[in-house]
Amino acid sequence: MGVGVFLQGKECDSLPEYFFGTALEKLYLDYKFHWGIGLAGTAGTVEVDFVVYMPGAIPVEINGDYWHQKDETIRDATIRSYFMRDPIKVEAEKVDSLPKAINWIKRNLI
Repeated sequence: MGVGVFLQGKECDSLPEYFFGTALEKLYLDYKFHWGIGLAGTAGTVEVDFVVYMPGAIPVEINGDYWHQKDETIRDATIRSYFMRDPIKVEAEKVDSLPKAINWIKRNLI
């Protein structure tokens, strides 16, 4: 279920995702969007909303009214084991416009 806007050729699931990715681009930060851990389409595969390179890889999840899977503990453990750090979770209302997303990134990532 997309919202009709795209980042890196992939449809965004929400406008906050779009604003976050657009803010990363405006701030000239390198990132990957909807980056998968595991083999696509197989059990246990996890898709991370964003991987931001600062220079290390930082997993970032945009949390909205949906959930990524029923058990976030398993999802977070998979991300943690791959990146050797917990994902940064951003509440959608914190990045639901481009100015808010830019400000959040400046305060929390840069």
